[in-house]
Amino acid sequence: MESSPESPCGAPGAMTFDFHGLVDLPLECQRAIIDRLHWREVLALESTCSHLRDLVASDEHAWRVRCEMRFTPEELAVAVDDATTWRERFMRSVKRGMKAVSNARPLLDLADNTVVHFRRFEEAQRRLSGITFQDVREFIAAERSSPTLLVLAGMVECMAREPKVEPAEVVGMLKDAGCEASGKSVRLTQWLLGRLEGVGYRLRDEVVVHEGSLERLAVDNPRLFEVMLRGIQYEVRDMEVRAIGPEKKPWWAMLGTGMHISQAA
Repeated sequence: MESSPESPCGAPGAMTFDFHGLVDLPLECQRAIIDRLHWREVLALESTCSHLRDLVASDEHAWRVRCEMRFTPEELAVAVDDATTWRERFMRSVKRGMKAVSNARPLLDLADNTVVHFRRFEEAQRRLSGITFQDVREFIAAERSSPTLLVLAGMVECMAREPKVEPAEVVGMLKDAGCEASGKSVRLTQWLLGRLEGVGYRLRDEVVVHEGSLERLAVDNPRLFEVMLRGIQYEVRDMEVRAIGPEKKPWWAMLGTGMHISQAA
């Protein structure tokens, strides 16, 4: 078994196998081994080994098990498509998730400390609509290159859109997936229609700032993710979000540092 730079469905990290030994095994052993493979390896097996192609494609029981392991009962219940087989249902959902993440990434792949108007974040959220919890885990959290705001958008999908996932489960998923962005901080700024004391109607803007690491916000302020999914409407006049990172020093600050070093020498 060795790593391959490419994998089925365009995702990196698939494995290549020596299928010769597998073909010679009894049918029961073949099924037992295939059942333990990741879905990407199953597709690699199906596409490269003609002897096992029908066995993999037609094993509806195995594909149903994969669906039940990947999707929650609620996700299966709300999934609406015209798939006629469990394999087709599985593959359509996975491809839909991969495409959604691919479409949303360019909108949120920005340098730290870049102020992002929330309309841009809302558009990325719209493109992610309908992805599953495991899609967020595999295509966002487990990808080391995922920007912080994309991880935030994935968390919003999990915690605010039906069927909702508990905050503790989302935080646990980020840790299990080794998501580096989960410990990074974001800042959400809202401009709200505020009230003056003793007045029953709204008169002025009120600025509210939420800041913290993704994990901490999920635990301490889970309702904030519902606010982000709702976006700019009702009492919310405007919003912006940014991923917080080390501040870059201006070039003249570096010039001053160089002068001090030369004087000391």
